[in-house]
Amino acid sequence: MTKIKYLIGASLITTVNLGTLALLVYGNKMGLYLAIFTTSIFGILQAVVHSIGFIKEGGKTKNIGAGFYSSIPLSIVAAILLYHILLKI
Repeated sequence: MTKIKYLIGASLITTVNLGTLALLVYGNKMGLYLAIFTTSIFGILQAVVHSIGFIKEGGKTKNIGAGFYSSIPLSIVAAILLYHILLKI
């Protein structure tokens, strides 16, 4: 993946997360559904993706597996957030 494609993808994810936050702050019900999507896709599944990359790289934290160690706590927080969001629905 090129650096430009990575930066564009990261920017789009950040924009979706900011949009989700704005909808939640304004009390929009669609914000809850978008939050479920973003926490499950961008939050929880990133641990799976980074784990596969970590294994593929032979246990080294370079290239694809670079976010392996940070993805575990972020996924745990995303799972807790998803649980609390589902309680609100």
